[in-house]
Amino acid sequence: MNSSQKFSYHAMLFFSSIIGVLVFASHTFSASETQVVFTVHAGDVARIDTPIVVELPKALIHAMNASPEGWTLKEMMGDEQRVTTSQLLASEPPQLAWVLNGETAAQAKRRFVYSNIATSAEKKSAHADDEGITVLDDNGQLEIRCNSKPVLQYHMAHVAPPAGADAKYGRSGYIHPVWTPGGAIVTDEFPPDHLHQDGIFLAYTKTAFEGRQPNFWDLLGGTGFVRHAEKLTVIEGPVCGGFRVRHEHVDNGVEGGKVALDEEWDVRVWKTTDDHSLPVFRFDITSSIRCASESPLELPTYHYGGMAIRGARNWVMDDVAMVTAAGQNRIDGNHARVPWVDLSGKIAGNDSSGWAGMSIFTDPQNFRFPEPVRLHPTMPYFVYTPSVLGDWSIEPGTMHVSRYHYLVHDGKLNFTETNRIGEEIAHPPQVDVAVVQ
Repeated sequence: MNSSQKFSYHAMLFFSSIIGVLVFASHTFSASETQVVFTVHAGDVARIDTPIVVELPKALIHAMNASPEGWTLKEMMGDEQRVTTSQLLASEPPQLAWVLNGETAAQAKRRFVYSNIATSAEKKSAHADDEGITVLDDNGQLEIRCNSKPVLQYHMAHVAPPAGADAKYGRSGYIHPVWTPGGAIVTDEFPPDHLHQDGIFLAYTKTAFEGRQPNFWDLLGGTGFVRHAEKLTVIEGPVCGGFRVRHEHVDNGVEGGKVALDEEWDVRVWKTTDDHSLPVFRFDITSSIRCASESPLELPTYHYGGMAIRGARNWVMDDVAMVTAAGQNRIDGNHARVPWVDLSGKIAGNDSSGWAGMSIFTDPQNFRFPEPVRLHPTMPYFVYTPSVLGDWSIEPGTMHVSRYHYLVHDGKLNFTETNRIGEEIAHPPQVDVAVVQ
C-alpha cells in the first residue's frame, strides 16, 4: 500500500444520507491500481439486510472515468472475497449503493473492496440476470416493481373521482396502490367516507398564505390542492430504483390559482435480499419543500395535516389494527410522539386469518422529530403532524426536508423486529472509507 486516506460516513437504513462534510485526498492513482475499502461498523444495533449508500472519493471517481468498465464490489471474508451486488448512483457527487445482506451482529465489522480488478466470472456474477428494481411509465402512472412484482404506483396524471362524486376530489401526485410481497393491496383510493384520502399523500390543512387560508387537504372546500407538476428522473438497478417528481401546492383563493409551495418527492424502493422471495418491501419517500414565491406559508397549530396514509377499504372494526412504537392503540396513541406506527388489517376476500400491513417510520432528522401522529379513531388512516406542537412556517429561501421509511409486510405486526428496524434508523451504521493503491 503506497498511500491511503481514511474518511468516515454514516449510512442510514433505507434512504441513506451522508452526515458531515469531509475533504477527500487530492492525489489520484492509476485506474488499474485504485481501489476503495469500505468498513461498515454495525455499532450497538444488530443489522439485517441494511441498505448502504456512500459518496465516492474524488480519487476513485477520477480512476473510474479513466476506466469505466468492470468495477466490482466484493466482501472480504477472511482469505476469500465474495462478489456483492452494488449500484452506482448518478448523483453529484456519485454514490455507491449496496445491501448489507443477512444479519450483522451488534459491534461487528464487515469489509468490502471496490475495484476494477476482477476475474471474468466475478464480473459476470456482479451483473447477474436479475431484474432488480424497475419502473414502468405507463399512461400517466409510474409503477415500481421488484423482480417483476409490483411494489407501488404513483399517479402523474389527474385521476377523476368515482361517478357521482364532486369533481373537486380528483387529484394527482399520490401513491396508490401499495402492494405487499404476497400481492395484497394495503392502501385505498377515494374511500366513500373521506374521498380526499388517497393512498400516501402529503398535504397541509390549516395554513395562512398572503392573507388567505388555503386548505390543501380538504379538496371539497376548494381553497387549495396538491398536483403533480413534473417527472424529474427515474432510477432502475439491481439494488434500488424509483423516481423524483415535482408537486405544486396551489392556493385557489385567487383567480387561476397561485402556487404557494414547490415540492419534490424522491421515492426509492430497495431490493434487500439476493433471492426472489422477499419477506417485506422497503421504500422511502423524501419530501423537499420550498416556497414558490417570496411569500411564506404559515402553519398554525392544528391537530392534523402532513404526510398521511389511508389503509385498505375493508380495514374497519375488528379487521384493522393500529399500533405505535410505544405499544399504544389508535385511541391511546393519538398525538403521541413516536418513531413508528404500524397500520394493518385483514386481507379483503380472505376467509382465513390472512393479514397484511405497513409500518411507517419518521426520520430522526425530521422537523420536530418524532412528530406527533394523528391516529383516526374509526378510519384506517394516520398522519405525521408537526403542527400539533405549535405554530411554524415554511420561509422563502429555506428548504423543508422530511423523510419517511416504509416497510410493507404480509402477516401481522412483528413488534420486536419492527422496533429493531426503528433502532437501525435512529442509529445508522458508520462506514469508514479508505482509498488505497
